[in-house]
Amino acid sequence: MTFFVLAAIAIYLALIFRKYKSARAVIITIVLLIGMTTSLLVWGLLISTAAEKPIFFSPGISRTEFYFLFAAWYVLDVLCSIKIIRNHIEYKKINIDK
Repeated sequence: MTFFVLAAIAIYLALIFRKYKSARAVIITIVLLIGMTTSLLVWGLLISTAAEKPIFFSPGISRTEFYFLFAAWYVLDVLCSIKIIRNHIEYKKINIDK
């Protein structure tokens, strides 16, 4: 599962440094970020009902740690969304047709 976490970090970095020319692309990207986090949260909750500890890393983590992990992940989503919106605004300021 560690591979998936590293892949998610790589996706986040790629999305942060991408240039967004339209507001539609910004909205779609933010929805996909939050959707990815929510789908992993739901998947983890479904697994945790079957087992006492969801397994995201080699050892299982407790439910409390799982909730804190996803709270931090949602904070990361918000910070990434802010950065994406700022990148879009800066792009529009630089590339305004004169």
